[in-house]
Amino acid sequence: MTTECEFKIQGFYSSGDAINAFVSPLGGCMFIRNPFSANTMTGQERFTPTEHAREGIRLSKADAMAKRQEIKEQTITQLSNELWLGRDGDTVVAKACQSAFKALGSPSDKQDAAKQHLLCYAAFKLDKLIENGSYLASPEVNKPILNNIAMMLGIDRHNAGKSALESAARVLVDKAGLDRVDHADRDIKSAVRDKLVQKTLHSLTEEMNHVVDAFFEKHGVQDTDGHSVSAARIDFKIYDGLQAHHQTLREQNINALHSGLV
Repeated sequence: MTTECEFKIQGFYSSGDAINAFVSPLGGCMFIRNPFSANTMTGQERFTPTEHAREGIRLSKADAMAKRQEIKEQTITQLSNELWLGRDGDTVVAKACQSAFKALGSPSDKQDAAKQHLLCYAAFKLDKLIENGSYLASPEVNKPILNNIAMMLGIDRHNAGKSALESAARVLVDKAGLDRVDHADRDIKSAVRDKLVQKTLHSLTEEMNHVVDAFFEKHGVQDTDGHSVSAARIDFKIYDGLQAHHQTLREQNINALHSGLV
């Protein structure tokens, strides 16, 4: 049922760009062109409708609100991408990771820190699987997998937590202000900053993986299984551990079925 009548109005921004918008008699304006995109850095551009350019259309209040939210989310994604690319975020993070690793000094210190980083990476990935609702992962399943990875790396499982290398690189990255946002809309400003922080954290993990992989390859470091140590090796061990557990459960269920226990 239609609860709100809106009109499509053709007009122009103060910059001179043509624009279509939906204006509601109940107040508010919903733009076809992103209302923030013309000046995403400040959100200050003003819309002025032309006269005699109305097309009567009808939208429900719920549809109008959903459309506004969709436009807002598109704006947040667009602005965060523009800021990240404009500041060359990946390069800034990569240089910070290289500097943090280089500052460790001796090869022995670097190897210990690199292994601790990969163990933290493994713990992070296992936690993410649970967070994302993977049917394969659970705290009970993840614990022995992480234990095996720690043994493979030759370090204590309790070192899994926050990567010391990522933390050191984060200090350097924060000085660059990659998450700085200037925008008139407070909600958009906050949401864009959150996205930039997430981009930073993701990039820190990926770039530090590249740094430690290069170190392990250069020095020919191997795990206790005789394989080269790398982030890809960690990914494989996680997948292999989850699949092995899934296969064990499957066999147990089949045996229980044959035994008449289920």
